[in-house]
Amino acid sequence: MFHKSSVQDAPETPEAIEDGTISKTATWIEADAGIAHGPRYSPYQDGRASPSQSPPAKDWTNILAMIPQGPQPPMSYLEIAITLPSKATAELLFDHYAKNLNWVYHIIHVPTTRKQLLGVYESLEARQKPIGSHLALVATILAVAVYFKSKLLETAALREQEKGHCMKWSSFAQRALSEANHLTSPTLESLQTTIIMTQFLPNYGQNTSFASTLTHTAHMLQLHRVDSVRNRKLREETGYDAVELELKRRIWWYIVATDW
Repeated sequence: MFHKSSVQDAPETPEAIEDGTISKTATWIEADAGIAHGPRYSPYQDGRASPSQSPPAKDWTNILAMIPQGPQPPMSYLEIAITLPSKATAELLFDHYAKNLNWVYHIIHVPTTRKQLLGVYESLEARQKPIGSHLALVATILAVAVYFKSKLLETAALREQEKGHCMKWSSFAQRALSEANHLTSPTLESLQTTIIMTQFLPNYGQNTSFASTLTHTAHMLQLHRVDSVRNRKLREETGYDAVELELKRRIWWYIVATDW
């Protein structure tokens, strides 16, 4: 038989407070990672039950449903420059991702991806379109960083504003992937983009069109054979990029592990 414990009335220790903070952090990370909420049927596009009702507030837990579907016109360098944040803001958000979120899935090499981010802005400064897969990866990292960073803001208005940026950059990343022909001409960056989207942003993980591309594109890049006898012998003869090789291994084993 259980009795009420006096522990309930005991003052909280610093360790208990810290444990509670960690628990809350883990809870909202897990909640954001996961459960898809299907839209309720409504004859009105904004989900109202009757025309007399006020339009509902935006549900930021379903970012995927808010992204426009269908073909989009090609992006110009000017549209890209207007949509992305300033270079200084982008670097701050990238640092936030690298320090606070990258540890969850080590599928990017921070110095390499930082160089790609700077390359995107260098292209824009030269009035040129950046490499599509690099743009997609950068936009996705910015979207994820601002999504989680917004949870630290104190006012609802600021949180809404930041999550609006998340939706905009998520949609932008999808367009960049499409323009880069990521299904027929995949790259490591397009795989990294898809993985980060499916693991960090709400409801992307439940979108089979995203998840089902991972194994297919990984096979196209021969990631499942990266350590075959033939490839190991070839590397001994011709040399190799150690960072690229390790990224290929991590991406492939991430895909294998999530399929188990």
